Parts: sequence; structure tokens; C-alpha cells
Amino acid sequence: MTANRTALRIQGLSVGYPGGPDVVKAVDLEVAAGERLVLLGPSGAGKTTLLRAIAGFERPRAGRISIDGGDVSTVPTERRGVGYVFQTYALFPHMSLAKNVAFGLRALSAPDRAARVREMLDLVGLSDFAHRLPAELSGGQQQRVALARAIAPRPPILLLDEPFSNLDAALRDRLRGQVLRRLSAERTAVLMVTHDQSEALQTADRLAVMHAGSLLRVGSAELIYREPTTAFVADFLGGTNLLDGVGDGRNVQTILGPIPLAARGSVQISVRPHDVDAAPDEAGDARVEGR
Repeated sequence: MTANRTALRIQGLSVGYPGGPDVVKAVDLEVAAGERLVLLGPSGAGKTTLLRAIAGFERPRAGRISIDGGDVSTVPTERRGVGYVFQTYALFPHMSLAKNVAFGLRALSAPDRAARVREMLDLVGLSDFAHRLPAELSGGQQQRVALARAIAPRPPILLLDEPFSNLDAALRDRLRGQVLRRLSAERTAVLMVTHDQSEALQTADRLAVMHAGSLLRVGSAELIYREPTTAFVADFLGGTNLLDGVGDGRNVQTILGPIPLAARGSVQISVRPHDVDAAPDEAGDARVEGR
């Protein structure tokens, strides 16, 4: 965590749907102003449900959501001041691009509102399409409009659910860099969901790995990669070899031999592929069957 002001604090948050179990389970999380935190996890892990609860679309069963120090757990969505980019974009079909982007800027004067709309459409490369309707755009273009609309009001917190998924590779890299630099300059706290680990590693100040509704590990990419706390985290981020072993306090005996580690009893060791070297052994024969 940086030394910056905490923009978002989640404490013991549990969320579920009627008649079902908790989809988000006792989550604790903080995001600082200007920080980019990326949620990673398989489908069904609860990532989107967590975003929806922060935005106010889902009512928590337990826990607390605070924005800039104020409890907003029961505050209506429109009063939370949170920006949200949906996977489905959720543009207003009867409004032009310019009117979509201007929707959250009603507190501004007409000239300031028009200037901000032009600035946002220029940011996402759609200035020439201001008067078109969403139905006249491709999916990727609609996604860019959704980004512009969410950023325009300068929300203290921006929730992004796969915000660059429908863009081609070159545009995705360029637009992602431009958008995230703008958000950092405006001190916006960003909580982003992605299934693309490469994208997460390129953009995140910190990562949060989520599985089966729980946050398993939060920290820098290097910390999570080098010090995974569960077998799932070790295998999910980067891939690994999981070895069963028994520790005596100084070493863990495994199928590959002793591994120096201060552990006792039955344990599971994560060995990354680049940490393994193969060499001839005069005491016996071995065969490498795959790589």
C-alpha cells in the first residue's frame, strides 16, 4: 500500500444472491487514491460481484464499504460518486456519443461540459464520431465510449470490468496506456478486473488474486509470484510445479530430493520451471519426458 490517502476500504464484505450461498466471502481490501489494483481470478471467482457491490448494484449481506472514509454500504448508487465500465458497455441507445459522455456532467456549465466531452472523446480516439448513435459503432468503439463516459466526471473511484477486452492488440496497448496515465494524473483510484495476466502485470500497482469468493493474496506481482500463500495462487500466477514433501525444520524431502526450507510436517512446495536444472547424475539414469 502506498502512503497516499485511502480512497476505498472494504471490510468483511460478503455478498450473495437470493436463495444462494455467498459469492463474495469476507473480503478485506484497500485501494489508495491514484492506485491501480487489478483483480485476477478464474470465471466465477466473484470479481464482478465485488465490483457491483462497491458500486451499489448489489446489497452486501455483511461488511462495510467506505469511500474517502465515509460508510456507503447502504448509500444509493447515484450518490456514491463511483465510475463503472460494464462488460456490456450499457450505453444509452437513443443518445449520441457526445450525449452519452455528457450524461454525468450535468453539474458543469454548458461550455465546460462541451469541453470535457471533446477532451474525453479525443482521449479514446472518437472525436469524429460525436454525433453517431451507439448502434452505428463496432463493439470496440462502444467500449471506448463507455470508458470516456465513466472517466468524464472525474470519479474518485473507477471500477473497470474487462475494459479493453474488445480492442485489437495495438489499439488496446496504446489506449490502455493513455487512459491509465490520465487516471493517475487525476488521482483516481482504479479497481480493474481482467482475465489477461499479461495486461494485469503491465498495468497494476498491486494484484489481488480471487478464487471461490475469497481474496487469497494481495500485493505486488513480484511478491505474489515469489511468495504464494496457497497452491492455487502459485499455479494461477505464472504456473508452477507442486511437490508434496515432509519437512524436518531445515529441509523438505521431496521426489526431487531435499529442498532447504524451515518447515515441519507435511507440506507442498512450489517450484517454478525456471528454478529447475537438469544434469547427468552418475548415481542413476533419468529421462526428461516433457518441457
